[in-house]
Amino acid sequence: MIIQLILIQVFIFTGLIFILRLLFYRQLQAALTRLKRLHEENLKREEELKQEIEKAKQEREKILLKAQEESAKLIKDAKKSAEKAIAEAQEQANIKLKSVLADGEVKIKNQENALLEKYHQKVMALSLEIFELAFSSQGKEALHHQLLDELMKEIKAMGKEKFIVKVDKAQIRAPFLLKDEEKKRIIEILSEKMGTSCVLEETIDNALLAGLIIQLGGLTLDGSLRNKVEKIMAYHNEKAKNQYL
Repeated sequence: MIIQLILIQVFIFTGLIFILRLLFYRQLQAALTRLKRLHEENLKREEELKQEIEKAKQEREKILLKAQEESAKLIKDAKKSAEKAIAEAQEQANIKLKSVLADGEVKIKNQENALLEKYHQKVMALSLEIFELAFSSQGKEALHHQLLDELMKEIKAMGKEKFIVKVDKAQIRAPFLLKDEEKKRIIEILSEKMGTSCVLEETIDNALLAGLIIQLGGLTLDGSLRNKVEKIMAYHNEKAKNQYL
């Protein structure tokens, strides 16, 4: 009888493992499919951006060509009027050429900045969407606590002169509730920096995905995942601007 019960439990346990593995495999396959689709969409958007930038470059070349044609025409007309007016006409043509070139450069730069900003926002949204789909709740919470730890280290390394505010309440926005030891650590570090004790006021903000934001009056300490992604995108955005100048 005992052996039969043991065998039944073994079969039930084995069946549960099989079912759980099957469910996990299906979820993983679905997640991988979504990630592949998002990656393909990202590549397509990047290609569209390249085409738009190339179009902007061609427009700049047209503007330069038109400016050169106008300059040549002014010079030709000046020669027909009088030889001694050539120098003055050439000077006027050069001034107009510089003005047209400057206007064209400003227009193209504005177009490129608009395109890059549009691309920045799309990639930002896609990056956060990929994170939202790829990470489990446990993974997001683990990253959240890691970002919190990094922010505490950054604050601890900051000089006290940066904490000119003196408040008795620290407002905290985060997607997860703080652990007791984390609350204690935050209070100790902030109190030491401000030279006065403070209490924490927590607010759940799922839009942050991971990490947290600490508001001390007019001082904001942002250690959220969204902020880190923004900084990365801003860096690549600036790099891309310099590349196409």
